Amino acid sequence: MRLWKIIKKIFKKKQKADPTPRIEKDTKCDKCKYLQECIDEGKVIDCRNIEDTRSHYIKGLGSYVKCDGVEV
Repeated sequence: MRLWKIIKKIFKKKQKADPTPRIEKDTKCDKCKYLQECIDEGKVIDCRNIEDTRSHYIKGLGSYVKCDGVEV
């Protein structure tokens, strides 16, 4: 019985990859009006993924305090 379970695990059907395309989402910093200032001063982190078509940014250490209240 135990051997049968092991054989089933080895030969079980593999799941196919999900064919739906990946949806690229913006971060809060992507739409912030202070983004260029933060990029120039190095206060944001570029978190671009291989599949992304453009750069995405997240807050790093020393980012603007005034950015915390910005709604997207």
